[in-house]
This record gives sequence, structure tokens and C-alpha cells, in this order.
Amino acid sequence: MASKQEQLNQINAKIAVCQKCPLAKTRTNTVPGTGNINTDIVFIGEGPGKSEDEQG
Repeated sequence: MASKQEQLNQINAKIAVCQKCPLAKTRTNTVPGTGNINTDIVFIGEGPGKSEDEQG
């Protein structure tokens, strides 16, 4: 079984090429989350804005 980090890397790779929603037509980059992969709690905020899209 893949490690947590390997699993996240696989998910991030899928996100990078995903074309399943209208955002794929206008995005510059994908912006996967960051943080401790062994955390017990996750907070999800607003989606990335123009600056985050440009920076990746």
C-alpha cells in the first residue's frame, strides 16, 4: 500500500490534469492543499483566487 505522501502525490497529479469542471477552462495552475499529512483535523476555506492560480 502506498504511503500517505505517495497517495497525496497521486491525488495532486490527478488534480493537475482534471478537466471535469468549468474551472479547468480558465485556470492557469492547480492549487492543492498543504500541511501536515498526519493531522487529526482539516479546515477547508475558500477556493484559491487569481493570485494563487497564477502562482500555483
